[in-house]
Parts: sequence; structure tokens; C-alpha cells
Amino acid sequence: MIILGVSIVFLIGGAEKFFATNPNSHWVSMFHQIGLGDWFRYFAAVVEVLGAALILIPRTVLIGVALLSVTMACAAVIVFFVLGQRGESLFPALIFLGLLALGWKHWNK
Repeated sequence: MIILGVSIVFLIGGAEKFFATNPNSHWVSMFHQIGLGDWFRYFAAVVEVLGAALILIPRTVLIGVALLSVTMACAAVIVFFVLGQRGESLFPALIFLGLLALGWKHWNK
């Protein structure tokens, strides 16, 4: 049940990034602040949706968790160092730790 919830969260997050077209939207402005623009926003969206799909398949759960973990670790580092939003970087860092715990649980099965 946890896997399904994690998958839905990342599917929604990826879809939000992919379909954000308003220049004033949170995702569009954040990725422009990072300095990599729309192509990186689309890349992050695809990675999140792919990871969400991979964790639903029992044989690829660990691959999906690894993909999403790296994504969240990178997000925490980018928000902390590039955007300079120290407090905001805690959210992706906590998701990263949760994904590590989920991966550890499946590794030990």
C-alpha cells in the first residue's frame, strides 16, 4: 500500500512539472531560477513518472526507488545550494530518507 502511495505522489509531481505551462507557475519559475530552463523541468518530470511506474512492478521496485532517491537527493542539493533556500531543501531531503527506508525494506525481503 505504501508503494502505491509513493507512486501516486511522484506521478502527480511529475505530471505537474510536465504540464506546467504558465510562466508564473511554481515549477516553471523554479526551474528557470536553477538556470536550466524547461528542458530540465521536462527531464525531471519524465524521471519522476518513470520512477513511479518502476516501483509498481515487483521486479523493478529497487530500480525505481534508486531512481527516485537520486532525484530527491539532487533536488535537496539544488534547492539548498543553487536556490539558497535552506529550509525548503528539508522537504526533498526527508523524501530521500523515506525512499531509502523503502528501498532498505525491499532489499531485505
